[in-house]
Amino acid sequence: MTGVLFYFAFLLTLICSYFSGFPPLVLFRNLVIAPITEELCFRGYMLPILYSSLCRGLSYSPGFIAFVCPIFFGFAHFHHLNELIRNRTPLKIALLIALTQFVYTTIFGVIAAFFLIRTGNICSSILSHAICNVVGLPDVSFRHQPRTLHSSSASFLYPYRRALLLLHAAGLVLFFLFLPITTRELYNSSFYNVNKRAV
Repeated sequence: MTGVLFYFAFLLTLICSYFSGFPPLVLFRNLVIAPITEELCFRGYMLPILYSSLCRGLSYSPGFIAFVCPIFFGFAHFHHLNELIRNRTPLKIALLIALTQFVYTTIFGVIAAFFLIRTGNICSSILSHAICNVVGLPDVSFRHQPRTLHSSSASFLYPYRRALLLLHAAGLVLFFLFLPITTRELYNSSFYNVNKRAV
């Protein structure tokens, strides 16, 4: 129980730090509107269409669809490149940021598509999308000592870098350990009613 208490305290701290720099409408867009609309569009509408055309018609596996659909999701986030260029970000840096976001959103899209295919429930994708919008890419800048060339606002955590990297690794391990709770037998996912292939 104590672990849960500290987990929520950490989550609350994370959310408060996220909220501190954004206007309320931007937060509402990032945490409510974007997860719902993007998941409905890319997972709720596009994924079943790809599934019915590629799995039923061409005998591809649902796992293949889980990797194809997110590419469209990743490309849809290239609009941020225009915003970066308008804010006078140098072109090379803007392209690097846009490419990083493309890779990150595509990887997230694979996970969200996997959740939908395995559970048959869009809510799991929407919730994971909202959490992903809060957390973003894992910030490992605490690896740099304070007041050095590569220091950041997280550098004060430098003395705890090994423990924090271990926690990041533990989170990744736990993610894979908890994958069985998305098993199709628990949810009777409709994605498996056609050809009974597993992701």
